[in-house]
Amino acid sequence: MEWTQYHDLVLCRELLVISPFQAKYKTTARAKLWDQAAENLAITTRPAFKKSLDKRAVQERYRLLTERFKKRMAKERIESGINPTMSELDVLVEELVEREQTEKHQRENDVHSNSKKKEDGEEMRQKALENLGETSKRKREKEGGDGKAKKTRKSSSDTIEYLRKKSEQEMKLKEKQLELEKSQQEEEKRKNDAFFNVMLQQQQQHQQQQQHS
Repeated sequence: MEWTQYHDLVLCRELLVISPFQAKYKTTARAKLWDQAAENLAITTRPAFKKSLDKRAVQERYRLLTERFKKRMAKERIESGINPTMSELDVLVEELVEREQTEKHQRENDVHSNSKKKEDGEEMRQKALENLGETSKRKREKEGGDGKAKKTRKSSSDTIEYLRKKSEQEMKLKEKQLELEKSQQEEEKRKNDAFFNVMLQQQQQHQQQQQHS
Protein backbone atom coordinates (compact mmCIF):
# COMPACT_ATOMS: atom_id res chain seq x y z
CA MET A 1 0.00 0.00 0.00
CA GLU A 2 1.24 3.48 -0.88
CA TRP A 3 0.87 5.89 2.04
CA THR A 4 -0.29 9.40 1.12
CA GLN A 5 -0.54 12.49 3.31
CA TYR A 6 -4.28 11.88 3.54
CA HIS A 7 -3.62 8.36 4.85
CA ASP A 8 -1.22 9.80 7.44
CA LEU A 9 -3.78 12.40 8.58
CA VAL A 10 -6.48 9.76 9.06
CA LEU A 11 -3.98 7.51 10.85
CA CYS A 12 -3.00 10.23 13.33
CA ARG A 13 -6.62 11.24 13.94
CA GLU A 14 -7.49 7.62 14.71
CA LEU A 15 -4.55 7.28 17.13
CA LEU A 16 -5.58 10.46 18.95
CA VAL A 17 -9.09 9.09 19.41
CA ILE A 18 -7.97 5.58 20.40
CA SER A 19 -5.02 6.96 22.45
CA PRO A 20 -2.94 3.76 22.80
CA PHE A 21 -0.51 5.54 25.16
CA GLN A 22 -3.16 5.72 27.88
CA ALA A 23 -2.45 2.04 28.58
CA LYS A 24 0.75 0.84 30.23
CA TYR A 25 3.77 0.01 28.09
CA LYS A 26 4.02 -3.61 26.87
CA THR A 27 0.62 -4.66 28.24
CA THR A 28 -2.27 -6.53 26.69
CA ALA A 29 -4.41 -3.42 27.10
CA ARG A 30 -2.09 -1.32 24.94
CA ALA A 31 -1.80 -4.08 22.33
CA LYS A 32 -5.59 -4.23 22.09
CA LEU A 33 -5.76 -0.47 21.51
CA TRP A 34 -3.27 -0.73 18.62
CA ASP A 35 -5.30 -3.64 17.23
CA GLN A 36 -8.46 -1.54 17.47
CA ALA A 37 -6.82 1.34 15.59
CA ALA A 38 -5.69 -1.03 12.82
CA GLU A 39 -9.18 -2.58 12.56
CA ASN A 40 -10.86 0.84 12.31
CA LEU A 41 -8.45 1.96 9.59
CA ALA A 42 -8.88 -1.28 7.64
CA ILE A 43 -12.61 -0.60 7.19
CA THR A 44 -12.09 3.08 6.31
CA THR A 45 -12.97 3.84 2.71
CA ARG A 46 -11.91 7.48 2.44
CA PRO A 47 -9.07 6.98 1.97
CA ALA A 48 -8.97 3.21 1.57
CA PHE A 49 -6.44 1.23 3.59
CA LYS A 50 -5.30 -2.36 3.13
CA LYS A 51 -7.89 -4.79 4.44
CA SER A 52 -5.04 -6.79 5.96
CA LEU A 53 -3.67 -3.76 7.85
CA ASP A 54 -2.42 -4.85 11.29
CA LYS A 55 -1.08 -3.12 14.37
CA ARG A 56 2.54 -3.69 13.33
CA ALA A 57 2.05 -1.74 10.09
CA VAL A 58 0.28 1.04 11.99
CA GLN A 59 3.06 1.23 14.59
CA GLU A 60 5.79 1.27 11.94
CA ARG A 61 4.11 4.10 10.04
CA TYR A 62 3.63 6.08 13.25
CA ARG A 63 7.31 5.67 14.15
CA LEU A 64 8.33 6.83 10.69
CA LEU A 65 6.13 9.92 10.94
CA THR A 66 7.50 10.87 14.36
CA GLU A 67 11.12 10.44 13.27
CA ARG A 68 10.58 12.58 10.17
CA PHE A 69 8.78 15.23 12.23
CA LYS A 70 11.51 15.52 14.87
CA LYS A 71 14.31 15.71 12.30
CA ARG A 72 12.54 18.31 10.17
CA MET A 73 11.60 20.50 13.13
CA ALA A 74 15.16 20.47 14.45
CA LYS A 75 16.62 21.25 11.03
CA GLU A 76 14.22 24.14 10.31
CA ARG A 77 14.81 25.70 13.72
CA ILE A 78 18.57 25.61 13.19
CA GLU A 79 18.40 26.98 9.65
CA SER A 80 15.81 29.72 10.19
CA GLY A 81 16.28 30.53 13.86
CA ILE A 82 12.51 30.68 14.37
CA ASN A 83 9.78 28.16 14.90
CA PRO A 84 8.66 26.55 11.63
CA THR A 85 5.05 26.82 10.48
CA MET A 86 3.04 23.81 11.58
CA SER A 87 0.77 21.92 9.17
CA GLU A 88 -2.27 19.95 10.37
CA LEU A 89 -0.27 16.73 10.17
CA ASP A 90 2.56 18.32 12.19
CA VAL A 91 0.11 19.34 14.92
CA LEU A 92 -1.34 15.83 15.13
CA VAL A 93 2.07 14.14 15.20
CA GLU A 94 3.32 16.58 17.84
CA GLU A 95 0.34 15.86 20.08
CA LEU A 96 0.96 12.11 19.80
CA VAL A 97 4.65 12.55 20.55
CA GLU A 98 3.85 14.62 23.65
CA ARG A 99 1.44 11.97 24.90
CA GLU A 100 3.99 9.24 24.35
CA GLN A 101 6.74 11.23 26.05
CA THR A 102 4.52 11.93 29.07
CA GLU A 103 3.71 8.21 29.36
CA LYS A 104 7.40 7.35 28.99
CA HIS A 105 8.47 9.74 31.74
CA GLN A 106 5.75 8.40 34.00
CA ARG A 107 6.91 4.84 33.34
CA GLU A 108 10.51 5.76 34.14
CA ASN A 109 9.40 7.31 37.40
CA ASP A 110 7.51 4.16 38.37
CA VAL A 111 10.64 2.06 37.97
CA HIS A 112 12.41 3.79 40.87
CA SER A 113 11.82 2.07 44.17
CA ASN A 114 13.30 4.41 46.79
CA SER A 115 12.30 7.95 47.58
CA LYS A 116 15.59 9.46 46.32
CA LYS A 117 15.19 7.97 42.87
CA LYS A 118 11.53 8.92 42.81
CA GLU A 119 12.40 12.54 43.54
CA ASP A 120 15.03 12.54 40.77
CA GLY A 121 12.54 11.02 38.34
CA GLU A 122 9.91 13.64 39.20
CA GLU A 123 12.45 16.40 38.59
CA MET A 124 13.27 15.01 35.14
CA ARG A 125 9.58 14.79 34.30
CA GLN A 126 8.98 18.35 35.48
CA LYS A 127 11.78 19.67 33.28
CA ALA A 128 10.39 17.79 30.30
CA LEU A 129 6.93 19.28 30.88
CA GLU A 130 8.43 22.77 31.23
CA ASN A 131 10.25 22.32 27.92
CA LEU A 132 7.01 21.20 26.29
CA GLY A 133 5.26 24.24 27.76
CA GLU A 134 7.89 26.60 26.37
CA THR A 135 7.63 24.97 22.96
CA SER A 136 3.84 25.35 22.96
CA LYS A 137 4.17 28.99 24.02
CA ARG A 138 6.52 29.78 21.16
CA LYS A 139 4.11 28.18 18.70
CA ARG A 140 1.31 30.42 19.88
CA GLU A 141 3.25 33.59 19.15
CA LYS A 142 1.49 35.56 16.47
CA GLU A 143 4.58 37.35 15.11
CA GLY A 144 7.67 35.63 13.65
CA GLY A 145 11.16 37.01 13.21
CA ASP A 146 10.28 38.52 9.79
CA GLY A 147 7.36 40.51 11.19
CA LYS A 148 4.74 38.47 9.33
CA ALA A 149 1.79 36.98 11.13
CA LYS A 150 2.29 33.31 11.89
CA LYS A 151 -0.35 30.64 11.80
CA THR A 152 -1.83 29.62 15.12
CA ARG A 153 -3.49 26.38 16.04
CA LYS A 154 -6.36 25.46 18.27
CA SER A 155 -5.70 24.27 21.75
CA SER A 156 -5.09 20.55 22.15
CA SER A 157 -8.41 20.08 23.94
CA ASP A 158 -10.32 21.74 21.09
CA THR A 159 -8.46 19.65 18.54
CA ILE A 160 -9.14 16.40 20.39
CA GLU A 161 -12.83 17.26 20.85
CA TYR A 162 -13.13 18.08 17.16
CA LEU A 163 -11.45 14.82 16.18
CA ARG A 164 -13.62 12.82 18.60
CA LYS A 165 -16.82 14.26 17.15
CA LYS A 166 -15.57 13.79 13.62
CA SER A 167 -14.68 10.17 14.35
CA GLU A 168 -18.15 9.55 15.80
CA GLN A 169 -19.76 11.06 12.71
CA GLU A 170 -17.61 8.93 10.43
CA MET A 171 -18.47 5.77 12.40
CA LYS A 172 -22.20 6.59 12.18
CA LEU A 173 -21.84 7.15 8.44
CA LYS A 174 -20.05 3.81 8.08
CA GLU A 175 -22.81 2.08 10.04
CA LYS A 176 -25.47 3.62 7.78
CA GLN A 177 -23.53 2.57 4.69
CA LEU A 178 -23.22 -0.98 6.02
CA GLU A 179 -26.94 -1.08 6.81
CA LEU A 180 -27.75 0.20 3.30
CA GLU A 181 -25.45 -2.39 1.72
CA LYS A 182 -27.02 -5.12 3.84
CA SER A 183 -30.52 -3.98 2.86
CA GLN A 184 -29.54 -3.92 -0.82
CA GLN A 185 -28.04 -7.40 -0.54
CA GLU A 186 -31.19 -8.72 1.14
CA GLU A 187 -33.38 -7.13 -1.56
CA GLU A 188 -31.20 -8.62 -4.28
CA LYS A 189 -31.40 -12.03 -2.62
CA ARG A 190 -35.17 -11.73 -2.36
CA LYS A 191 -35.44 -10.92 -6.07
CA ASN A 192 -33.13 -13.81 -6.97
CA ASP A 193 -35.15 -16.21 -4.83
CA ALA A 194 -38.39 -15.02 -6.41
CA PHE A 195 -36.96 -15.39 -9.90
CA PHE A 196 -35.69 -18.86 -9.05
CA ASN A 197 -39.10 -19.89 -7.71
CA VAL A 198 -40.83 -18.65 -10.87
CA MET A 199 -38.38 -20.54 -13.05
CA LEU A 200 -38.86 -23.66 -10.93
CA GLN A 201 -42.63 -23.44 -11.21
CA GLN A 202 -42.45 -22.98 -14.98
CA GLN A 203 -40.15 -25.96 -15.25
CA GLN A 204 -42.50 -28.10 -13.17
CA GLN A 205 -45.50 -27.02 -15.24
CA HIS A 206 -43.63 -27.81 -18.43
CA GLN A 207 -42.75 -31.28 -17.14
CA GLN A 208 -46.37 -31.91 -16.14
CA GLN A 209 -47.59 -30.89 -19.60
CA GLN A 210 -45.13 -33.27 -21.20
CA GLN A 211 -46.30 -36.12 -18.97
CA HIS A 212 -49.99 -35.55 -19.91
CA SER A 213 -49.32 -35.19 -23.64
